Amino acid sequence: MDEHPLVSVIIPTRNRPEDVEDCLRSLYQQSYSAFEVIVVDASPNEKTKEVIQKKFPQVHYEYFPKGDNQRPQAKNIGIRIAKGQILAFIDDDSLVQEGWMEACVNSYSSPETGGVGGFIVEKREENVAPHEKDYVARITFNGTRIGTFNFDKGETIEVEHLRGCNMSFRREAVEKIAGFDPNYIGSNVLEETDFCVRIRKAGYKILYNPRMRVIHTAGTRYLVQRTVFDYKRQYYITRNATYFMLKNYNALRTLAYILTNNTSVPAFLRKPDAPKFNCIFVGIWGKIVGLWVGVKKICVLKARYK
Repeated sequence: MDEHPLVSVIIPTRNRPEDVEDCLRSLYQQSYSAFEVIVVDASPNEKTKEVIQKKFPQVHYEYFPKGDNQRPQAKNIGIRIAKGQILAFIDDDSLVQEGWMEACVNSYSSPETGGVGGFIVEKREENVAPHEKDYVARITFNGTRIGTFNFDKGETIEVEHLRGCNMSFRREAVEKIAGFDPNYIGSNVLEETDFCVRIRKAGYKILYNPRMRVIHTAGTRYLVQRTVFDYKRQYYITRNATYFMLKNYNALRTLAYILTNNTSVPAFLRKPDAPKFNCIFVGIWGKIVGLWVGVKKICVLKARYK
């Protein structure tokens, strides 16, 4: 890789012009200058476009009609446009901090490195830092995603997955897989986890560098709320997670997920109420749909490679 590789920063957005403005402002305060920015906009109006054209004319603006809740497709559009050797992805409600881009670029010193992410400050949540690196960015046997992207012992460590609001990949690694999977619908949860798993299966390492920092301001959501026992949230988590497990792991791990994870049963038994009770059945339905989608995907792949 070049000494000063071009970084393509890809930002999917929808109906958050103020957040996009703050995000872009933080990017253009970086001292590293070899980068381009691509905004893929699925907004129902032109407010975001107007902000970019007026205040950030150097940004490559791409309109994505009917792109509501289609982040995987939006990221794939950005990948096709990007010219950089490193493809970085942040959310429109992310604020990159000083030294973010240098930390990103410096992490690609080894050709084995396929992806790098970093420290995330969740502005609207309590940030309880883990004490051990083994509790950062892991995927358990039954599919639980351990995040805790606020570990900082001054070292870069190898991890299993990254968060979509602060991640990057070597172009060469991205070209070896088929982009982001559009089968992660709704809240699009697990689309970035799936991407990381496939990067690792292609023979690359995924790293976590705590010097690559962002503040995640958690902008307004429209389709799926952040409330834990929201019915839509529960459906898309269980649907997408079942598909993810079936696609990427063996039948035993998939079964372990279905029987033990995202059931809402323990929460209901601790404190019964109607939302938790309903989420039990919504989750069952989501897992059934996820199995169906996963089986269809596997059948298509088998037919393609016969």
